[in-house]
Amino acid sequence: MDRLQVNRNRRQFLQRLNVALVVGLNRERGLWRRERSSRWWERIVLETFTDQQWVENFRMTKETFEMLCDLLEDHLKPRENAFRDALDVKKQVAITLYWLGSTSEYRTVGHLFGVGKATVCKCVHSVCNSVVDALMEDYIKFPSGEDLQDVITGYEQR
Repeated sequence: MDRLQVNRNRRQFLQRLNVALVVGLNRERGLWRRERSSRWWERIVLETFTDQQWVENFRMTKETFEMLCDLLEDHLKPRENAFRDALDVKKQVAITLYWLGSTSEYRTVGHLFGVGKATVCKCVHSVCNSVVDALMEDYIKFPSGEDLQDVITGYEQR
């Protein structure tokens, strides 16, 4: 390609770029956010669910749920964001438990709780990591020594 063609291509590129910038500057920018409803969580679950319904949907009683939220409070405290409201600890834990205890997709769980798919994914990962960090040593014990051998023998006998 000769020098004249290179200069012509560069000039055309700069003209297109200039048009794109002018058009872009004239457009009003704003944050886009889809309207969502968290009515199921706020009005139905929190206000009307019985213990049986809690166990069916979250695989634990409301009392156990509250205890878990208290234990994870320091690890999951919401950070305020200028763009959107942060999720409180209870909602994060509920999203995670619902997803773990069902066969629902992130999209479906998001619709129930009034959040996006990415938010569900983020909640699941942060709550699971917090459980490992905060509760693993106190609540999850792996057998060792003679206890481990008893577990192995028990499985072999079954």
